Amino acid sequence: MMIKMGFKRLTALTITATMMGVLMAPGLTSQAASPAGKVVSSAVTSAANVKKLNASVSIDAPPSYVWQTLTSYEQLQHFVPSYKKSRLKSNDGANKVLDIVLKVSRLLPSYNYQMKVHENRGAYQIDCNRVSGDFEYLKAKYKLYPKDNGRRTTLVYNLQINPGLSLPGVDRMLTSNTKDTLKAIQTHSEKKHRQSMIGKR
Repeated sequence: MMIKMGFKRLTALTITATMMGVLMAPGLTSQAASPAGKVVSSAVTSAANVKKLNASVSIDAPPSYVWQTLTSYEQLQHFVPSYKKSRLKSNDGANKVLDIVLKVSRLLPSYNYQMKVHENRGAYQIDCNRVSGDFEYLKAKYKLYPKDNGRRTTLVYNLQINPGLSLPGVDRMLTSNTKDTLKAIQTHSEKKHRQSMIGKR
């Protein structure tokens, strides 16, 4: 989220995970993510058994390309490493239900669950909530912030999850998987943007 064709990319990816007892500030905004990708936050206590993780990534593409990547639900399995299946079960405009199979580590079994997705295109925000299947609890939010007059994007990701198990290293695997997912979104969005610019310069 791999720049080719001689383009330079200044990429900043910051992952800050807070596990079991600490919650990153839920009001993370574009002001909190610096041009260098650093996240400024304050911490409060979290609910028991719910792991909370915030992350941000700077992307060399306009928000429309990042949005297209995020909402290409049935294509996620082709470029996000942990997605083994992502199928659109129902589509009611801005509200959708996805059937997802996730493999976050070779040491863990696959997770099969259904996710309700609400898209707010005007606000460049996607809210996700687990409705059934594996995981005790899962809630996530993707928020896009235009940068440099809309030429670049800061993607902010908030995750709250109770994976339903407490094995050693689970926190590290969640953080690593989040980083890999954001990198994949970054790479795919930038690739689509570069392809669209061929012949326009």
